[in-house]
Amino acid sequence: MLKAGAALVLLALAGCGMQQSRRDDQVMAALQARLPGRYDNGAQVRSDAQSGAAQAHPAVSLLIMPANAAFIGKTVYFVRENETGDPRHVLSESIWVLGRTTDVHGKQQQQIEQHVYLFKEPQRWVNAGEQPELLESMLPQDLQQLPGCELIWTRRDADYIAQRPSNGCSPVTKSEGMMLEQRLELHENELAVQQQQMGAEGLLDVTDVHADPFLRFVRRGAAN
Repeated sequence: MLKAGAALVLLALAGCGMQQSRRDDQVMAALQARLPGRYDNGAQVRSDAQSGAAQAHPAVSLLIMPANAAFIGKTVYFVRENETGDPRHVLSESIWVLGRTTDVHGKQQQQIEQHVYLFKEPQRWVNAGEQPELLESMLPQDLQQLPGCELIWTRRDADYIAQRPSNGCSPVTKSEGMMLEQRLELHENELAVQQQQMGAEGLLDVTDVHADPFLRFVRRGAAN
């Protein structure tokens, strides 16, 4: 009877594990469906102008596009910011790789972790948004990882929030001065992005003079 009882407990635990795995899969699938797109913060810029804000937010267009890059990971995104109205003026471009990780506090709970990579030769990939097939040839040696710059995604009701678990983000060559995402908030078709500047020793202290520290993007269309 004890053996039978133990077997039932193991079966119950296995069933719970399968249910949790399915829930984790659903969370990841929903994020993958909602995150990609072409965004801009035009509404925020117009609001700044109407209110006479002393420090207006810059007009930025954001592309988050799934990348078919088998040598990099299963869930890969090409991310590019450019000045709205001038696609040739690229503000930043990077690669986001999403995957599963155990809770950083040691709990046996799966989370979605986002790793950030920079291109070693940014100019080589600047047209990837219009020519996504370029990313198919991307190899690990084409990228530089930003150690300690991971974001952890969590779902809160219908929204998703990603934030950095620590300030241990380390810069790489030529990344000084770059604005790096430190918090993302995804609500329906809106993506709020809070950024922090990279210095020679890592993330600089936040000195944002804006009343709203977020760039507030609205999705305007599909990524591709």
